[in-house]
Amino acid sequence: MSREEFEKWISSPPFERGITRMHEKSAWPGSYRPLDVDLAWQAWQAATAMQEARVRELGRAFRDLYEYYCTGYSEEVEKIEERAKKALESLSATARSA
Repeated sequence: MSREEFEKWISSPPFERGITRMHEKSAWPGSYRPLDVDLAWQAWQAATAMQEARVRELGRAFRDLYEYYCTGYSEEVEKIEERAKKALESLSATARSA
């Protein structure tokens, strides 16, 4: 998710926080002036990175499932199904908590 999406979210109701950033010659160029907004941005980036990793793992698991189904390796399919299930549950839990 992009900075633009974050700024739209943080500046909209119910938060309606300012999104003014520090100038390029400041000690923290590009950081948000309000500390709470800057901390929210950092948390947003960390959460997004975790979510993207879960989506990639889910994609890999589904790709592997497809490949094993096509080649008939049934003993591997169960392991991959479990991996996909865990990745999907993790992603779903993240979405519910957002």
